[in-house]
Amino acid sequence: MSRSMVAGLLILAAFVVVLIMTSGSVTIQLFAWKMTWKTSYVLLGAAGIGVVAGALLRR
Repeated sequence: MSRSMVAGLLILAAFVVVLIMTSGSVTIQLFAWKMTWKTSYVLLGAAGIGVVAGALLRR
């Protein structure tokens, strides 16, 4: 394994630990529509959007 792969795995492990330790909820309100999600799911979704945007911008 190269150094960059090990560094990537360490960053991923740290992110998973942060997701597990996160508590609370986020409420999203759009007009009359209101939805409440766990904070860890919102962080995971934001990370996924960041990965997709980074992959698209790299092309």
